[in-house]
Amino acid sequence: MTLRFLLLALTLLLPFSRGTAALYVDHIRGDDKNNGLSEETAVRTIQCGVDRAEPGTTIWVYPGTYDENIVLKSGQPEKPIRLQARFPGMARIGKPLELKPEDGSTPPVVRAQTGNARVLGVVDLRSGWMRRMASPAEVEKLAGSFFDARKEGIVTIHLSGYPDLANVTLLGITNPGSGVRMADHTILDGLTITGFASAGVLIDKASDVEIRNCVFYANACGIAAMGGSDIRILDNRLWRNGWENNPLWWNGRPSGYAGQIIFNPIRGIMEHLRVENNLAAWSNGHGIRFYAGRGVKDSVVRGNVVYGSEQMGLFYKTGIHGDATAENNIAFRNTAADLRAPIAVGNIVGRLANYPGNPDGWKIEKKENVNLKGGDARALFLAPRYDDFRIAPRTPLSKTPAAEAFNRQKGGEIRFVPGSEAGTIRTGETVCVTSGNAESP
Repeated sequence: MTLRFLLLALTLLLPFSRGTAALYVDHIRGDDKNNGLSEETAVRTIQCGVDRAEPGTTIWVYPGTYDENIVLKSGQPEKPIRLQARFPGMARIGKPLELKPEDGSTPPVVRAQTGNARVLGVVDLRSGWMRRMASPAEVEKLAGSFFDARKEGIVTIHLSGYPDLANVTLLGITNPGSGVRMADHTILDGLTITGFASAGVLIDKASDVEIRNCVFYANACGIAAMGGSDIRILDNRLWRNGWENNPLWWNGRPSGYAGQIIFNPIRGIMEHLRVENNLAAWSNGHGIRFYAGRGVKDSVVRGNVVYGSEQMGLFYKTGIHGDATAENNIAFRNTAADLRAPIAVGNIVGRLANYPGNPDGWKIEKKENVNLKGGDARALFLAPRYDDFRIAPRTPLSKTPAAEAFNRQKGGEIRFVPGSEAGTIRTGETVCVTSGNAESP
C-alpha cells in the first residue's frame, strides 16, 4: 500500500518537472489546482503559471481580465521565460473601471459608482477621444461633461446627445503597485495592461528584457525602468499613461516616473537600450524620457511616434553618456520640447531642441531632421484611434527617412482632410490633416 501511494505521488509531481516548454492560463475556465500543461488543464492566474515556469517556458495567456500584480521569475540566457497573450490584445492585466449607474438614474445626467478608484477621464468610444473632468457647477449644463466626487466614489456624467452609456467608458487608476515586474531573461508579448498606480511594467535591475506588442493605457506610468541592461521595448502602443502622484519613490523623493516610457537609472548605469517602433499618444507626463541618474550608455530610440505629451516628447536629460541616438522618430504637439538628444538623425519634429554642451566630450550631432512649423500644410497628422497612425504616402514628408521607415511598418493609404473638414473623419479611419492647427481631443 505504501509503494502504491508513493508511485501515485510521483505521478502527480511529473507535470511540474523542470524544462516545461509551455504552460496555459485561462481566467475563465482554468483552475490553479490544474497542472497547466494543456488548454484543457489551464491554471486560472498568471502568477500561478509564472511560479511553475522554468527557463525556456512560454506561458500562454488566454483572453480575460487578470486582476493581479505579477512578479516574473528569471529565465536563462537563450532560455527566456516568455509571458505571451494567446490572442494579442485580448488578455488584460489590471481591473478596468466600469460604469455602474445608480438605481433610478437616467440620461442626460447619470451618476455612476466608481468606489475608491481614481477617475482620470471619460473616453468616447465612437471617436477614441478622452474628455477631462468638469467642475461640479459645469456638469449639469455642459453636454458631455463629467465630474468625479472622489470621496463619495461617484462620477456624474452629463450625457446629452448620448442615448445611453454604451458609447462611453471610464479611464482610471484601480490597481495598486505595478502590473508586471520584469526579471532577467524575460519577454512580455501581446498583453494589455491598465490602471496601475505605479507602472504598467517595472524594470528594476533586470537584464535581457524584452517588451513587445503590448498595449498600455491609464497607468501612472506605462513602462518604468530603474536599472538594468539589454532592454528592448518594441512595437508597443501606449495611450494616456503618465499621471502625477506616482508612488514610485527613491530615497524619500519623487522619482520622476510620470509618462509613457521612462528610464531613470537610479539603481546604477543602464546600457544597451533599444526603444523602437512604439506609439506613445496623449500623456499627462512625458512621452519617452531618459533621466541622467547614474548614467545611460548605448541607447537607441528609433522609429517611434510621440505626440500629445503635456511635458517632454522624446527627451534626453543633460549628462547622458555617449552614443545616445534618436533616429527616424516622429515627435510633435508635445507641450515642452518635442525632441532633444545628443545624436538626432532623420527625425520629424515640431520643435528640435539643442542638446547642451557635453563636458565629457561625447559626440553631439544633428542632421537630416525636419522641423515642422505651425500652419505648414505638411505638418500635422491626426488619427481618431490611438492605435492606428500612419504617414500619408503622398505628402512631402513621406520621403523623409522617418516616414519611409514608419510606413514600411504600417502600410496602407490615407485620406487627406483639410483642417476645416476634420468633422468628416470617420471612426477608425487614418487621415492626414492638411493644416497645422488641428486641435487635440
